[in-house]
Amino acid sequence: MHVHGYHDDGARANRTSQVVEILDGMDPQMREHMIDRFFDMADPSQSTVRAPSYKIEHRGRSTGKDEQSRRRIHSFADLITLGSKATQTNATSRRRGRGRGSGVRNTQSTHDHSPIPPIRDTYIEQLPVVMQRHISHTVDVEPDGHCGFRAIAALIGFGEEGWFQVRYKFMEEIQQNKRQYDQLYPDREMTENLLFLLNYFGQPAPERHWMESMTLGIVITSRYNLVLHTFGQNNWSYFIHLSLRSPPLPDQECREIAIAHVGRHFVQVFLHSHYLVPPFPMWWWNHSSDEAKGWAARYITRVNLWYEITGTGPNGLGAEFGGNID
Repeated sequence: MHVHGYHDDGARANRTSQVVEILDGMDPQMREHMIDRFFDMADPSQSTVRAPSYKIEHRGRSTGKDEQSRRRIHSFADLITLGSKATQTNATSRRRGRGRGSGVRNTQSTHDHSPIPPIRDTYIEQLPVVMQRHISHTVDVEPDGHCGFRAIAALIGFGEEGWFQVRYKFMEEIQQNKRQYDQLYPDREMTENLLFLLNYFGQPAPERHWMESMTLGIVITSRYNLVLHTFGQNNWSYFIHLSLRSPPLPDQECREIAIAHVGRHFVQVFLHSHYLVPPFPMWWWNHSSDEAKGWAARYITRVNLWYEITGTGPNGLGAEFGGNID
């Protein structure tokens, strides 16, 4: 059997180009994370490894804004301009605060040969124990009140500065399928409330415009035809969100993404293969098309494992819509 990466004489082949190819295919933030890890291992004396600091949402209402302008639904051209300005502002602030070698260095003696302690992910540590071993790592986003939308934008390939675009697309999804969402949500005013929540493109975003991942989860999956997992700090705040209308995609085309809500802040979550899956929400069963219900077959084995490990059963906690979790 041929083993890739070795010559017949047993010498290790140069795999630099392969590594570069893998890095090029990664999300930019993940790529930077992996490069940092490489430097930490290659030169421990220059390590910047440390537990991630907690992000705190900036709160409060923007001053000098007219209420009608906040409620006005922007055109997509408006949003492109807004997003361009936001990208320039955030790029400047990140260059100041997130550069590699930000002044924290490992000062241990060259005679100290103790191993580097493993990197702790304090976001994972706050999630339910039953799920922690199924999570590879998390990636943080800017804490400006748009963090939930930033996490989604990054995971679907726009980069987190595409938060304005996903806000607009979620508004479009609800408006184009309003009758279906009016039937889906128990409160008939909820669709209007969600449109108001989504219609904000200033920075920072006040709390009334933060992500509501449980009510918006099904909007996200239906708009982008993907599978979304949302985590909170309890077992019953872990949900799987599936499309309302689209049939399941082939395995190689299916996109599965995850976000976690920890301490009033959203982060991106990356899962190991064969992770546990919670029960399908009752509202999805009741309102999804027959074609969309085909998604259930893909996950039923892991849902049954969830029941077995957690000791819960169908119609338990989390079977109905809850409140604001951002």
